[in-house]
Amino acid sequence: MTGITSSTPPINSPGIGSGINISSIVSQLMAVNSQPLTQLQTQGTTLQSEISAYGQIKAAVSTFNDAISSLSDPTKFAAFTANSSDSTIVGATTSAGAASGVYNITVNQLATNHQMASNSTFVDTNTTAIGAAGDAMTVTVGTKPFSVQYGGMTLSQLSSAINSNSNNTGVTASIIKDDAGYRLSLTSNQTGSANAISLSYSGSDPFAMTTLNVLPPNTSAFTPANLDASVTLDGQYKVTSSSNTLSETIQGVSLTLQKPGTVTVTVGQSSSTVQTSVQNLVSAYNALMATVQQAGAGALQTDTGAIYNLESQMRAALSTAGTIPNSGFSNVFQVGISTNSKDGSLSLNSDILTGAIAQDYQGVANLFTDPSKGIAVQLKNLANNFLSTDGPIASKIQGLTNQVSQNQSQQKSLQTQLTSVQDRLTAQYQALDTLVAKLQQSDTLLNSQLASLYANEGITTNSTSTTKIG
Repeated sequence: MTGITSSTPPINSPGIGSGINISSIVSQLMAVNSQPLTQLQTQGTTLQSEISAYGQIKAAVSTFNDAISSLSDPTKFAAFTANSSDSTIVGATTSAGAASGVYNITVNQLATNHQMASNSTFVDTNTTAIGAAGDAMTVTVGTKPFSVQYGGMTLSQLSSAINSNSNNTGVTASIIKDDAGYRLSLTSNQTGSANAISLSYSGSDPFAMTTLNVLPPNTSAFTPANLDASVTLDGQYKVTSSSNTLSETIQGVSLTLQKPGTVTVTVGQSSSTVQTSVQNLVSAYNALMATVQQAGAGALQTDTGAIYNLESQMRAALSTAGTIPNSGFSNVFQVGISTNSKDGSLSLNSDILTGAIAQDYQGVANLFTDPSKGIAVQLKNLANNFLSTDGPIASKIQGLTNQVSQNQSQQKSLQTQLTSVQDRLTAQYQALDTLVAKLQQSDTLLNSQLASLYANEGITTNSTSTTKIG
């Protein structure tokens, strides 16, 4: 029998030779083998959700910490307001250190910027040269001088040279024009005698500068002191200032002088500021507890130890009863804060708080700010502890981050293994596919040769018998 050579091309696509669906078989086998990887991926997603939840709690604690700052600091808690009887004459604001009082303030004159202009005039600004080469002027603002060489410059060039001088100590040059011609003008950038302008020249004076400021009544000649603000406090104390803002005249009060006149400034304790601060505490506390409870019912439902510890400590600090030095109050519930029995949220009765402030302002202040037992101080200490780099939140986040890194490393290792398994299974089933295809080819060829042999011998075949003809 003559040898048989197959003309069937190599099988490169899975299942083409045998009809076996190799891709489907391998996919099903890999689905089983990949279950550990799927579990790791699910675990990784859960870890990330827990990190996110702790991040949200940390942000809420930080917001809460900011909200109680004004209640835990005695200087911020003791808020005062200043009211001027006419803010168009004197404006008033308070800062730390203010104390109650009523003050009569008379503004005699405002501080002004020193203004000067040359008596000498020029026929133009851009062609006529001033002085001789090398001539220079020294401009002194207060006690700070700077020099400008002007010899050979035009008026316009000199004005630009003064303004662009990198050593300029606080003066602006410009050019004015009247019927007589063009003049150089200088104006100090700041008010008062501390910023008065004086001039000197290396040669002759080409400008003959003169002061433009209006002199105060009963004054015959200008002096730098004429530029200062003048105020009389309570009818007898004289105050002068180079600035129209007085920050030391009344402790903890800033006065802004607007125009001459007389006003009454009243400084008193601000119950509205305390109301706002306590309401901010209530709102921030509720937001924090809502975040904690949401996390406990969601991403952190299997890891509630740290968040419930935070919640219980916060509640304990609020409800602590005891003697607080120099205060007739022992807990926040006595000054208008109450707890919702259903969800633990806080609310504020502003009327009760207003009454407590009116009854004992310092007692309310001490309730929150006492350095050893003050409720806001204790809450802030708790918040700082939970926010610290070695605190419980940071520790939880770090621990979870380490688990994420380990999880990702395990996923990577397992993925490498699964790739090898898939390659091996694919190769095995491709080899099986090739073998089956070859067997099918051999069967087809054998049947063909038998059929040819039977035909030559006059034998017919069917599915059940063989018959020889002739």
